[in-house]
Amino acid sequence: MPLVSYLRQLCGAGESRVLAQLVNNQFKQFVSNAFAAIAVTLALVYFFAAENLTPSVIAWATAYSALAMYMLFKLWQYHRIDESRRNYQYWHKIGLIIVGISGCFWGVMPFAFYPVEQALTIEMITIGLTVAAISASVMISLPGGFTLYGVAAITLQASAIFIYRPDYMILGLGALVFMGLAVVANIRATRLVARAALLNFQNQDLLAEAKHQRDKAERADESKSRFIAAASHDLRQPLHALSLVASARELSHPDDHFARSIRKNVASLDGLFNAILDISVLDAGKQAVNINPVRCDALEEVIENSPLLQQLNEGVTFELLLNDDVCLCDPDLVLQVLINLLGNAIKYTEQGVIKISSGHEQQRVFFEVSDTGIGIESSDLERIWEEFYQVDNPTRDRSKGIGLGLAIVQRLVSLMEAELECSSVPGVGSQFRLWLPLTEDVPDIVSQESAEALAMQQGRHELILVIEDDMDILNAYHGLLSQWDFIPLLAQTEEQAMNLVTEFADEIRMLICDYRLSHQMTGNVLIEKIRHAMGRSVPAIMITGDTAVKEVELLSDLNIPVMFKPIDSAALNHKIHHLIESY
Repeated sequence: MPLVSYLRQLCGAGESRVLAQLVNNQFKQFVSNAFAAIAVTLALVYFFAAENLTPSVIAWATAYSALAMYMLFKLWQYHRIDESRRNYQYWHKIGLIIVGISGCFWGVMPFAFYPVEQALTIEMITIGLTVAAISASVMISLPGGFTLYGVAAITLQASAIFIYRPDYMILGLGALVFMGLAVVANIRATRLVARAALLNFQNQDLLAEAKHQRDKAERADESKSRFIAAASHDLRQPLHALSLVASARELSHPDDHFARSIRKNVASLDGLFNAILDISVLDAGKQAVNINPVRCDALEEVIENSPLLQQLNEGVTFELLLNDDVCLCDPDLVLQVLINLLGNAIKYTEQGVIKISSGHEQQRVFFEVSDTGIGIESSDLERIWEEFYQVDNPTRDRSKGIGLGLAIVQRLVSLMEAELECSSVPGVGSQFRLWLPLTEDVPDIVSQESAEALAMQQGRHELILVIEDDMDILNAYHGLLSQWDFIPLLAQTEEQAMNLVTEFADEIRMLICDYRLSHQMTGNVLIEKIRHAMGRSVPAIMITGDTAVKEVELLSDLNIPVMFKPIDSAALNHKIHHLIESY
């Protein structure tokens, strides 16, 4: 029907979703409209024709009541159909037919009642026009509804005035003018409602698209993390074996420069992998924060013993000036921030001075790491905190890391709810300042475990059960543990491990177990099985190359010390002795 389509476009309801919402809103109103129509019909009959029910009045009332019943029937049909299956163009036509016929009924109402009200009183005219005016406001959601209703109702009522009461000619003309204005106003109101509905749908579309793009970005980020974790795990395996073999070789042949070179290069790669691991731990939300009063100079020993200082260029001097101010912080996290900033300074400073100092201003303590390196352009200051972004390293020189150091620093600072400032002048140097709350509380004695030199300690021929499904790594463990005067018991499978437990249950002092074993077995499950079989909680270390966020989160929840491949031999030696002495 061209007229129906024209009315939709005229009222701004051409978009299918907009039409659906408008029709749905209007059909909800039709329920009350139908009952109101029946009530008004009965009232008119009672007040104006109760004493003289002419055939025309009976016919009008009966026909109009039938229309109201038909409206209720169509409403029943409408609500029985699922919204996804409704043909809203069809129901729009039905709505227009109903209101069009209703308008005709109200238009002929004066003619039907005229034999009773011979004078066609002003009350009758007022009622007819009032009903038409009310209808203009309740048909806003039906595109073109009042256009059909108003034209039929008001035109016919005006005609009754012209025919039966020419003395009210001005009222009839006024009714026609009112009709035109009401039709225009109703169309504009419908357009506003349709426009609001369209904007709502567009906003929903934008939100859905934004959510889709966000989900897409999250999936891409997860894919990146899985790829990095998988690559990290696969690369850590041979590096782990190489590190253990090189360490064993260096112990047995102290003058072997090749073994020392291999171990140093493995340590360099380990630093790159650990940066990825740090990001994974932080992203998993599993980094604990322990805020305590800490003296600034209590961190000196750890920094002075940092292996990073061995990487200083020949023309660079290092200064460490920490005072006795007491701040509220997590000392381990502050140390990690300072060490990462120190490493960053070393990479980009070829001559001059690198300095770590502390001080206070008002009620805040600051740690400052400054250098005389290449500096940072102002355009790069915001980007240096991004993952994998590096200043002046287009060739991706691995000696300068992979660009995660400052990303880790930013996460750690946020975790402590601290503040970090950066200022830099290209060609002059950079300055990073970490701000922390000043306190007068007396600090506890800071544990110096992390500052202890991890000197190789010799074993006392204790038995250590090693479970690892990679034979090369297992042989490397054998060589290294033997050099430390331990007696290694080697197992590649769960069955071999349980057999050794059965034979040496009373003598085994330590378990070293890989996390991912053959036949879907995991290290934490096997360690619990072994402890149950031995009837005691034997100390254990779990070794893994997994750095995916989910795996890191799982491992951090286990009550078993975890070391990540490739393992530094000195750290492994220290961990073994520490655990054996603790049990």
